[in-house]
Amino acid sequence: MGKIDDMVALARDLPLDDLALRLGQQELVAGLGLYALSSPALDLVLMEACRVAALGLQTEFAKVLRPRPAEGDLLVVAGIGWKPGVVGVATVKATDDTSEGHMLKTGEPMISPDIDQETRFHYPAFLTDNGVKAVANVIIIGGKDRPPFGILQIDSRTPRQFTDDDTAFLSSYANLLAAAVDRLRVIGEMRNGEARLRLALEGGMLGSWDFDLVSGNATRTPRYDEIFGYPGPPPPWSYETFLDHVLPEDREHVASRFRQAVDTRAEWHFECRIHRASDGEVRWIEARGKPDGGEGNHPPTHLLGIVADITERKH
Repeated sequence: MGKIDDMVALARDLPLDDLALRLGQQELVAGLGLYALSSPALDLVLMEACRVAALGLQTEFAKVLRPRPAEGDLLVVAGIGWKPGVVGVATVKATDDTSEGHMLKTGEPMISPDIDQETRFHYPAFLTDNGVKAVANVIIIGGKDRPPFGILQIDSRTPRQFTDDDTAFLSSYANLLAAAVDRLRVIGEMRNGEARLRLALEGGMLGSWDFDLVSGNATRTPRYDEIFGYPGPPPPWSYETFLDHVLPEDREHVASRFRQAVDTRAEWHFECRIHRASDGEVRWIEARGKPDGGEGNHPPTHLLGIVADITERKH
């Protein structure tokens, strides 16, 4: 974070109308962009955005608010400079008589240079309790076809007319936050999907595997190795290892199904008998899968499949 901190120091020491401040703000946006797109935790990104945005505009406070449609309000989920009892607790009504509620509907930046003189909106008590006099809001957009993620808000203890440059700076920050939010959402969905798949495989007593046609190596789940008789640390695995477990009478049938899958990109489904490594017992398995990777005329690069022990069903 050293680069960001250097730019923050520059922003703190320069007057607001100095061109160097604007250049420093651009550096801050770039620095936050790198941090936001690499950080694994959304709460850290939001807190850092509040910290740097407040210092970049020389204000005492900043916060991120998230809509809660069921409650009809916005919750302060991150912030800097606030007294205890604000972040994670304070809310603002999402109604037309609040700048936040109005902004959620319009999507346009909302500025209140002096909330004591404001006639358009009402402001919550926690702002005045913290001595806030001026407010600037920008929207944090959601992903494609998604509602806004929330609002980035800058608060000042002195009346202040935020300029177009100020709101452009905040909007750049908000866009970075939107990108970070969407990235972390996708990662979260992937992890949840993988977790659901793992539970489904385990619940169905299925083993899964991924055979890399380029390297010749394969990765498997623990259940896959159990089916083939490896309760402990599994040995290196390959396509040939798989075929070595298949009974000779079934081996050509299995090999032909894999050759057909690679040549035609067709899915496979077969049953065969294997020797289990731990005790040599013959077991029936059912295998399903499909080729993956490769584009156009290029051959697939992976074979993905699931395996189930169906010995009892066969008996």
